[in-house]
Formats: sequence, structure tokens, C-alpha cells
Amino acid sequence: DLWIVPDRLRTDVGAFREALARPVDDLGTLAVALAPAAADLLAEYDGFDGERAALGAAFERASLDLASRHAARGEDDAAHGLLERLLARDPLVEEAHVARMRLYARAGQPSRVRRQYQELE
Repeated sequence: DLWIVPDRLRTDVGAFREALARPVDDLGTLAVALAPAAADLLAEYDGFDGERAALGAAFERASLDLASRHAARGEDDAAHGLLERLLARDPLVEEAHVARMRLYARAGQPSRVRRQYQELE
């Protein structure tokens, strides 16, 4: 017989949810929460489409939040990296495109703003 003790079973999905449920008072905590979600959680399993979509939405919100916090601190490279990773997962996240355009505009790079806008179209 095989017995699973839920209190002792750790999964990447569970770790992601736990990390997001904790109060986020520094950038490191949120970055740690996003690390296991870099891969598409539950991608290898059939029948979890709704759950996969919910996890993807949580990853999107957390990525945008962390990128915004980095941008507010002037850490544009870190913000760009998060937004790039998010857009690699889902190129239709309009808010990520807009955030990148703002970062490029702030850096005085109008040609990159236009290029990012064209990617959005």
C-alpha cells in the first residue's frame, strides 16, 4: 500500500501558492515566490486547464508587481528581465508591454518604445 501524508508532501504548485500567500515586505520574498513558477506549472498533466490558468494569472500578477517595484527603485534591468520572462510565457500581456514602453521612455529610448508598441500590435 502507498500512503500519502499531505502535511509532508511538497509540490512546486504548493510552494508557489505558499510563497504568494505570505505578506510581501521585500523584493526578495516575491522573487523567491516566482522562481518555481518560471516553468509552466502543471504543464505535464492533463485535465488541469482551469488550475493551470489560475496559476498563470497569479504568476502574471506577481511578475507585474515585482517589475513595478523594481522600476520604482530605479532597477530597470531587473524590471525588464521580469517583463521579458512574462512576455515569453504569454506575449499577449498588454500591461507588460506598456510597462516596458514606460521603462524605455524613461531611459530616453523612443525607438525601443516604438518597437515594443509594434510587438503589442
